[in-house]
Amino acid sequence: MVDISKIKFTAMTEHGGNQVTGRVVPTSNNTLVVQFKNLSHNFNAVTLTVHDKSINTATVEAPSSVSAESSSTKKTVSNSNTASGKFIINRDKVSRSNTLTFATQKELEVSESDAKISAQQKLISKNTNAIVEYQKAIDQQQSSIKKYQKILAQSDDSDTQTSIDNARDEITQIRTQISDAQKNIQRAKTNIAQYQKTKKQVEDGKSLLPKATDL
Repeated sequence: MVDISKIKFTAMTEHGGNQVTGRVVPTSNNTLVVQFKNLSHNFNAVTLTVHDKSINTATVEAPSSVSAESSSTKKTVSNSNTASGKFIINRDKVSRSNTLTFATQKELEVSESDAKISAQQKLISKNTNAIVEYQKAIDQQQSSIKKYQKILAQSDDSDTQTSIDNARDEITQIRTQISDAQKNIQRAKTNIAQYQKTKKQVEDGKSLLPKATDL
């Protein structure tokens, strides 16, 4: 999870115009939206740079002795505020809309929750379908076991017994997969409940996220 309070953005436009402004809008605990306003329709590109303001403990020196302190001064400590990522948005990669509004933070937060709920619902659907297929596979293996048992009743064939054992092992494995799928469904339902709770809080004006900040 990314702590968005530790992330800083800087932006530079190429032929973006003199009136362009930007802001960073947190939409959840680990997602955000960067908005630009009054950006010229003829802009060439926007370069967005991400800076990580969190402390990198790997660069913090804690010498255990005087000699260790002396040698540590020779090391180059990297700046903890160095850019950790860069995004370039070219004009030919951006779709245009005459109806798109400058969404508020509340609208963006609600949209983010809706997207997460939808994704979890798809996850539930896929796992539900998987369980149906797993059950069909178990039925097939059980049918094979019955067939092999009839053969074994007529002749003492070690290969037939091996086939029965393999089918039983397969059923055990499939049942584990069913259990995993059921856990995935339960986890998704828990997530949906949390996202719905967050959405309701936002709709009631009780968002706990930091406010939008200007670039």
